[in-house]
Amino acid sequence: MWSDTSKLRDLLLLTKDGEWGKSEPDQGLTEALVIRGTDFAEVRYGDLESIPTRYIDDTRLERKRLRAGDILIETAGGTKGQPTGRTVIIREVLLNRAQRNVTCASFARFLRADPTKVLPEYLYWWLQEHYRSGQMDQHQVQHTGIARFQYTRFADCVLVPLPPRSMQERIAEFLDTVERRIAVLRRMNKTLEAISQTLFRSWFVDFDPVQAKAEGRHPAAMDPEAAALFPSKLVDSKLGRIPEGWGHQKVSDVVMGVFDGPHATPPEATHGPIFLGIKNLTGTAIDLSEVRHISESDWPQWTKRVEPRQGDIVFTYEATLGHFALIPPRLRCCLGRRTALARPKSDCHFLFHWFVGESFQRFLKTRIHPGATVDRILLTDFPSYPVLATPQALVDRFEALAAPIWSRIHANQSESRVLADLRDTLLPKLLSGEIRVNEAEDQLAASA
Repeated sequence: MWSDTSKLRDLLLLTKDGEWGKSEPDQGLTEALVIRGTDFAEVRYGDLESIPTRYIDDTRLERKRLRAGDILIETAGGTKGQPTGRTVIIREVLLNRAQRNVTCASFARFLRADPTKVLPEYLYWWLQEHYRSGQMDQHQVQHTGIARFQYTRFADCVLVPLPPRSMQERIAEFLDTVERRIAVLRRMNKTLEAISQTLFRSWFVDFDPVQAKAEGRHPAAMDPEAAALFPSKLVDSKLGRIPEGWGHQKVSDVVMGVFDGPHATPPEATHGPIFLGIKNLTGTAIDLSEVRHISESDWPQWTKRVEPRQGDIVFTYEATLGHFALIPPRLRCCLGRRTALARPKSDCHFLFHWFVGESFQRFLKTRIHPGATVDRILLTDFPSYPVLATPQALVDRFEALAAPIWSRIHANQSESRVLADLRDTLLPKLLSGEIRVNEAEDQLAASA
């Protein structure tokens, strides 16, 4: 254990609450990206797509403009049982990518470390471990149904261990190396998913091959056998114009069943199968950077209705609506609250892309039932929702192209989980001095 310690407050140059700003341009206000708590996972890996643009008074923005090395800490979270205190560090690469002012929203606070006292990246990793291990929970209170993190009390009472500066740098660099590898895999998966989605949209949403044939052109980058599967005319249907001879079928025609998850939350375990919640669904994928585990003894009860398996399509039906994801190979999980799954008879990639596509997403919005606390779609109605009916030979063609892409995506997801598990296992040992960086590097090399 390192002998030198310091209160968190004494290691900071300043700390300030976030801003929110206006959503529309206004005279005298400056444009800025405003990072919310829901953006932390994306920001952690250098992504900006989800961060909203807001307009803020210059004076307030000047006081709260983020710099490289600033650490954001979440001060208010969701409902009871959802811990606050998550952290993320602002890296130079993210600011360069943004090319504009960046600040954080209310319900978050940014900490600016004094670099003469502590390496900001090392402090970030210490805070990350403090949150991950649950030690921040004692500084959380419930206020009007919202979990709030008592930052002031926390900063005054916790002691940060301070190894020599050279050791702080080595620890942070090792952990950052693992993080960068995970980020590369995430970006690769976004590219692969975009390729698959672009192909689906061209064939089954924009009907580009049909449009080409209608204009007397051969469909671009398509062999004659595949081109022959498309007609040369669009016709009207109840859901818009579709290729002649195609139609619509019901979800129930293409799935073995639609299954609901439990309507409660099991006790949390330190390890075991994953309890798949809304927070783990990004919209089109599963994010396992933060997971809740259930015990083996609870597993039979929580999979009594259904046990998710490879190729199932999990989705949200309450609160956060319209998120779908494919269950990857070898993921042992159960459904969480407000999630369900559809089990395709075959052609899972075609059906998944149909669910996340613009046509079906627009249809979902017409089926939302507003509730007193959350909106929902009725699971009893879901089997009757429409699916595009196309020649099976064409669906088979798409599956043959999409399946290898998704196989690579799932392999990257698996590698990311291995790296994340290794990072989380080594993090407390590195911070405490139980193991040295060279030992951690050996374990990282062995996992490759």
